[in-house]
Amino acid sequence: MSVNSSTKFMNSPTQADSRMMGPVKNQPVIALQLKPVVWSPLRVEISSCKRGRPPVERLSFFKIGRHPVRYVILKRGRAVRDAASCRELKRGHPEKRSSFDCTSSSSLVGRFQYLCLLEPVKIIDPHLVSSFFDNYKRVYLHATTELENRSSWTAECSLSIHVTTELEGSIHSVEQFQTQNVSIPPTSRVQYTYPELFFHKPNLWWPNGMGKQSLYNVIINVDVKGYGESDSWSHHFGFRKIESHIDDATGGRLFKVNGGPIFIRGGNWILSNGLLRLSKKRYETDIKFHADMNFNMIRCWGGGLTERPEFYHYFYLFSFPFEYLCIDVAVWQEFWITGDVDGRGIPVSNPNGPLDHDLFLFCARDTVKLPRNHPSLALWVGGNEQTPPDDINTALKNDLKLHPYFRHTEEKEKPVAGLSHRLGDPSQYLDGTRIYIQGSLWDGLADGEGNFTDGPYEIQNPVDFFKDDFYKYGFNPEVGSVGMPVAGTIRATMPSEGWQIPLFNKLSSGYVEEVPNPIWKYHKYIPYANPTKKVNDQIELYGNVNDLDDFCLKAQLVNYIQYRALLEGWTSHMWKKFTGVLIWKTQNPWTGLRGQFYDHLLDQTAGFFGCRCAAEPIHVQLNLATYFIEVVNTTSEELSNIAVEVSVRDLEGTCPHSKVHENLTALPKNITPIVEMEYPKTKNPKPLNFLILEVYNMSDNTKSKEVGWFRRIHKCFAGKSAGVKVSEINGQDIGVAFFLHFSVHASNKDHKEGEDTRILPVHYSDNYFSLVPGETMTIKISFEVPPGVSPLVTLHGWNFDQQAIHEGL
Repeated sequence: MSVNSSTKFMNSPTQADSRMMGPVKNQPVIALQLKPVVWSPLRVEISSCKRGRPPVERLSFFKIGRHPVRYVILKRGRAVRDAASCRELKRGHPEKRSSFDCTSSSSLVGRFQYLCLLEPVKIIDPHLVSSFFDNYKRVYLHATTELENRSSWTAECSLSIHVTTELEGSIHSVEQFQTQNVSIPPTSRVQYTYPELFFHKPNLWWPNGMGKQSLYNVIINVDVKGYGESDSWSHHFGFRKIESHIDDATGGRLFKVNGGPIFIRGGNWILSNGLLRLSKKRYETDIKFHADMNFNMIRCWGGGLTERPEFYHYFYLFSFPFEYLCIDVAVWQEFWITGDVDGRGIPVSNPNGPLDHDLFLFCARDTVKLPRNHPSLALWVGGNEQTPPDDINTALKNDLKLHPYFRHTEEKEKPVAGLSHRLGDPSQYLDGTRIYIQGSLWDGLADGEGNFTDGPYEIQNPVDFFKDDFYKYGFNPEVGSVGMPVAGTIRATMPSEGWQIPLFNKLSSGYVEEVPNPIWKYHKYIPYANPTKKVNDQIELYGNVNDLDDFCLKAQLVNYIQYRALLEGWTSHMWKKFTGVLIWKTQNPWTGLRGQFYDHLLDQTAGFFGCRCAAEPIHVQLNLATYFIEVVNTTSEELSNIAVEVSVRDLEGTCPHSKVHENLTALPKNITPIVEMEYPKTKNPKPLNFLILEVYNMSDNTKSKEVGWFRRIHKCFAGKSAGVKVSEINGQDIGVAFFLHFSVHASNKDHKEGEDTRILPVHYSDNYFSLVPGETMTIKISFEVPPGVSPLVTLHGWNFDQQAIHEGL
């Protein structure tokens, strides 16, 4: 909207015009700072006043051309004698500079400093819902929005909705377009539901690892007669149906997407930053990291907060330097109740929960409207390890009740010819499509009865994750372990007293007890030994520890093995015993030393890549409890004509055992045992071996590798404004190059000793990997180069001396 030079203030606001007006939800507010010169044309300056706006003083109107526009006087101020430049008043484009003149009566000049321009009719909180029939071939889009007329006259509106999909580049196909006329009385708010829009065989949205995340753009416009366009709203929308119920076979909560079951492998999200320094850039990295780990669900923990819109936005599409990615991960959204502070503990803390129940419910209902149109949102949960107080819980159950179409029933009981008018339009519900569970330990989660049956949260023997008796219940919302970062992070975030490694005390039982320094203890360090559970120190398995660098390197190897075993162990019981697992936790909002796959500075631990390997949609693994080789297929397609190659390498790189199993089939969303591993049972096996497993399609030789090999490494990386650079490393043809990992640094030669030179964050296609003689592996690296910095990429290895790979771009 632009303002022309004929703008004038109305001299005599009416009594109705002067009514007070409260804050408007989700409304970007434009404030005009008046700097008047008495009885002269005024130039005004526009400033943002989105949050924490001044208190409303008075409400009135002025005209833009022939059209009256409502404004709110926000703050009393003083007259300013000089004119000032201003920005063009155009929604969404405040950077376009212009100015306009206005004339004011002497009664207004100098009395008020801020005012707020408001369009006559606003679109408020549209709700989009899809319903499916004929095996997802026939789909209806339901849309309801609130419309608020802020003017003092009846607004004759033309309300349009159109749906587009991107074909290629900037070319879009219009799938649906509809226009309706509606009259809105003055100063009132109405709810309007569009006639349902029909789609035939639309592209469906699938979560990470199950298929393509197809999205449509839904645009709603409202034009007011005599005014023009008053407001516009757009949102990406995915056609999908998420269902959930308690599984009869396992007793765990089972999720279905578009009719097919999804085995949940994900993690607990706390919040991006403990100091609430929430940025789009960090959100982008956070969500990309979770998708890179092949996770398909994030639980927004109840002790955190409801994230900003940017958090949900980055579950959609964005460009990555090497490929175009869709990174949709299903979201478990929890309300702000946690057993840590509400209604549990000895003595019981805050037994009645929030101090202001009405305010809590107001915030909860408003929160539901924020992410409800996102296809990734899967369920609502009342709280962490606790339920809300009875009145809040009852209200949430009622507010978030399911529309009858979305209740879990047999397909034969569902309507076959669209939703009947008797059922009502699902978009008129607050949500209506996702279940509400009262707490994270109820209704198919943990024991389902609210007892503390999640966990454990400590180091384990890797084989234990595969045993039948490791966890009793079908869905574990929290299981955690260690999370030591690399040595560079310890030095960058702690004083030198925090660089001391733990003491290793040998107990009479023969097990080792770790005693960390006070700083590590304060930062919630989880030891890599657990004498009470008969877990030997996992770091000392790889030799005596010399210093901080040695400790952290060995810790990364343990991190990788620990978390890969955790996910592989859970997956080995898919559908027979478990329906899913969420790891506690994926990241830290501060410089913590437990349960994390990347640290507060955004550097990944090796556990990140252990999870990434174990959670591949198509994966081959060794069951450590049964010694059977298993093929995991969590996709919707059957794998036929596949082969599994099993080989063993010793430290020198020789191959004492190799065998190929051909013409195999792996059913969709299932795990297939292939063969028992024989080599350890043969005569005189060597004490240390590397097992290499590959599964590949025999027709095109496409392989999924459990372990890589070593001869040449091709790596690519791109700076923010540079093209892809390629370097080649030639290794020796002797022995296994073990636990190779890259890092990126600023190559400033003048840096101080101990200074953290890392460039973070960095996205790796793989890291912490092992290679054997004679093979080639490509590693892709992406990072943003700070201004004035020349990057240095280095390669480290267990038995490979650090080497500079590439300097400069």
